[in-house]
Amino acid sequence: MANSDTNKGFVLGVAATLLLPVAATAARPLARAALKGGVLAYERGRELLAELAETVDDLMAEVRTELEEEAAGTEQDAAGPAGETAGEGPADPSGPDPDKGA
Repeated sequence: MANSDTNKGFVLGVAATLLLPVAATAARPLARAALKGGVLAYERGRELLAELAETVDDLMAEVRTELEEEAAGTEQDAAGPAGETAGEGPADPSGPDPDKGA
């Protein structure tokens, strides 16, 4: 039995020595194709991420603009209608009231 196991080991060793370079040569194009696919996927992912970042930046700019407009509107509402300041009545476009004395 030991002789049989030795023969099997010897045959497998010789076969591996002969077939390994052939297998490595055949595996090289497969490895290159896998790496190429990985690089392409990586690049596409970077493009998609850049587009997403641009979209988020646009949305943030829109939100900031809306907030600024709302803040300006709130400040204007606090001042009252045009021509009016806090504590004063409406502006009189006709000038001073003659009944009140100049």
